[in-house]
Amino acid sequence: MERMVGERLTHGREALEKGDHLEARRNFLAVLAIDPANQAAFSALQNDVKEIRFVPHTVKAGETLATISERYYGDRSRSEVIWETNQLPPNPRLSAGMVLKIPEIPGVPFVLPELRPKPPEPVARPDAPIPETVRPTETVEINPLLVGAREALEKGEYQVALADVDRVLASNAQNPDAAELKKAVLYGLGKSQLSQRKYEDSVKTLVQLARLAPAYQDSPALLKQARERAAQLHYAQGLQLYREEKLEDAIAQWKVVLEYEPEHVNAKKNIEQAERLLKSLQQRQQPKKP
Repeated sequence: MERMVGERLTHGREALEKGDHLEARRNFLAVLAIDPANQAAFSALQNDVKEIRFVPHTVKAGETLATISERYYGDRSRSEVIWETNQLPPNPRLSAGMVLKIPEIPGVPFVLPELRPKPPEPVARPDAPIPETVRPTETVEINPLLVGAREALEKGEYQVALADVDRVLASNAQNPDAAELKKAVLYGLGKSQLSQRKYEDSVKTLVQLARLAPAYQDSPALLKQARERAAQLHYAQGLQLYREEKLEDAIAQWKVVLEYEPEHVNAKKNIEQAERLLKSLQQRQQPKKP
């Protein structure tokens, strides 16, 4: 343990010398995780490591860590910093609507001008004339419902996220952030329902997503799989009902199968056979004419 602490302290001090405060912070925090009472790491974090500023970024469809890194730093190779900051798995697959923290790298200004630190305002002299007009400070309005929806999406609370997004779209149907986020929420919900064997719910959710974005990630394949599983479930229920001589109920189940898979050969044959048998039984039950 002492060797690990020593190595981390050394790496942290080397990172400080290079001006890499993000790497230094990571190493000193690792020391405190091993040895919470380590004064050297605590002192370095308190006095030497500069506070790192983060910018939230909502991932759009098709973005990768490399493209996001190029957008903020002008350098695709800086993607590892974003990966490390957000504790992502190896070779992460980003999904639209995911929110990432983009750290400000000391000595590497953000490419986007609006994210760069603003120069300090000049101090007005007491005898300076008062300007006739003062331009108001521009502020970016953040919709709390969208913030809540993104947080719910990250937690897997898809129904909560969907409700918040729909409320935003109800007041502004053209909101691009809400529209994009809804796709991510529907995708996550449909995939979750499929894994929970809620096949019919999954089909409904993924069909809704298909209306918004027919080729969203691998949703076409998921929808196909959900349809097949739902059809299999109803087909098996139809067979069970047929064995129990509940012919009308069995026919109803097999007709649902055809809603999911219109060309399901066995379901068609079973319906025809069950209808013939049902008709025959009904004819037998009719009273004979004198």
